[in-house]
Amino acid sequence: MQKYLLILLTAFMLTACGTAQENSKSDDSSLSTSDQVPKERSPKESSDTSSDEQTIRLPEQMLTYENEGMQEEKMGFLKTSENQKYSLYVLEGYTFTEEEPGKDVIYYDANDALWMRIEVLPNNVDWDKIEQEAIKGLEAVSADVQKNSVTSYNEDLSFRSVYSASNDKDRTTSYLVKESDKRPAMRLTIFTPVETENVNAFLEMTRSIENL
Repeated sequence: MQKYLLILLTAFMLTACGTAQENSKSDDSSLSTSDQVPKERSPKESSDTSSDEQTIRLPEQMLTYENEGMQEEKMGFLKTSENQKYSLYVLEGYTFTEEEPGKDVIYYDANDALWMRIEVLPNNVDWDKIEQEAIKGLEAVSADVQKNSVTSYNEDLSFRSVYSASNDKDRTTSYLVKESDKRPAMRLTIFTPVETENVNAFLEMTRSIENL
């Protein structure tokens, strides 16, 4: 009889031990799923979300251009055209302002006879029509309108064509600039006294134009 009771007691203890182990495994499994700490995003994953955001331009930037055979470096200040929806860097000593809807101007503070008009053109612009308009406008300066070849800034600005006309006092040049990935199509008109041939300061500022 005692031997029989000992066998029953041993079986009961083994059964209780097995049940406790199963409950322990069940608790561990529950912790590994529902109570797990969320995985943090890696720096690369975080940066990918902002890859398509617009690049922020610095408020100031040094601009370099050639003037009378010498390299000049001046500070440019970021300006925004609410009139035509672009930004650019304007050199120290120059003023940027709206002329009228669809037209902005930059003029040289020391001599306001030296200035440039900026007109943004539509993406589907009729270049033949714009060229004829440019030539007609230049004929008011002189009947002798010349088509020019431009070497400086041609790669950066991708000129469609350049025309100029001059008289005894003034010289006017019209630059037709094709659009790029970041810059709109434009017509630039630069007005200078005849003794002033250097327009690179204006072209350097134009090169900094970017769409908003």
